[in-house]
Amino acid sequence: MSYASLDDLNIIYGKGIIEMLYPDDFVAGGDMADPLLQALKSASSEIDMRLGGRYKTPLIAVPDAIKNICIDMAIYKASSDTGCLTEERRQRYEDAIALLRDVAKGLASIGFSDSDDDTDKVADQNIAYHGPARLFNRASLKGL
Repeated sequence: MSYASLDDLNIIYGKGIIEMLYPDDFVAGGDMADPLLQALKSASSEIDMRLGGRYKTPLIAVPDAIKNICIDMAIYKASSDTGCLTEERRQRYEDAIALLRDVAKGLASIGFSDSDDDTDKVADQNIAYHGPARLFNRASLKGL
């Protein structure tokens, strides 16, 4: 499962990104979208690896932040493969990795709880105990 699609990528980078990364002579007669789909899958796998210690992966609901991180990572991977790597793409990749690191440490949130089970819900509840007054205290035990 990929956290972003080619349509998502085209919305952010524009429709010319595939041709820019994979000109016709690079993908000799093949579908130019295939290598980019592989890069999106690879980025999604890396996201799962980095967040797997904190969240159940693959994520069922995909927040926009994760979608954007996936796209930035995929563009970086594709740019590295084709020799089209720019400083901006490298910086966006490093920022994405830093954000994933912060999410994994609990310093940043992606918008939902760490797990879908009820253990977190129970742990977050306050416990109140009401009982009879104390029979023994320091004053009543003084001198014994």
